[in-house]
Amino acid sequence: MAARTLQAKRFARAIFEIASENSELDKWQFELQELARLASDAGFVAVMENPKYSQEAKGKLLASQANLLSPIALNLARLLTERGTFGVVVDVFREYVQLVNQLKGIEKAEVVTAVELDESQKTRLVKQLGEITGKKIDLSLKVEPTILGGMVVRVGGKLIDGSTSSQLLSLKSDLANAGT
Repeated sequence: MAARTLQAKRFARAIFEIASENSELDKWQFELQELARLASDAGFVAVMENPKYSQEAKGKLLASQANLLSPIALNLARLLTERGTFGVVVDVFREYVQLVNQLKGIEKAEVVTAVELDESQKTRLVKQLGEITGKKIDLSLKVEPTILGGMVVRVGGKLIDGSTSSQLLSLKSDLANAGT
């Protein structure tokens, strides 16, 4: 798995550098997103990575499914197919988006709450996280009632667990250890 991650980082970095030089960051993001959409279909990936099918057959299948892609993006897909690693394009897309976000000063924040936040709460949260990180925030929200209350925030490689369930577990541990 580490080799796949390293391969994805290398491809993403190379594509990012080409896209930057040609002022095509958004174009390539779209292209990679389309390829990642195809690669999220396990059946499609199984065919594309199966050595029993000819490269010609795989190329025809790819062309029929990826009619929105530029010739250079199709060449990338063919290269990955020839190497038997078409599925890595999902990771390439993820790495590429991180590079673009880093360039644009955008930080991805994943927030889990016990209840749905209204628009004013979302706006306030984005503002507060932006002040903390010094970056623009791309907010991803998930509702998980099992945390009982509060929120869990993952931003900039850091995890902030302010959930009620976490605080209760900590209190329980403190109380259990108080008698020892």
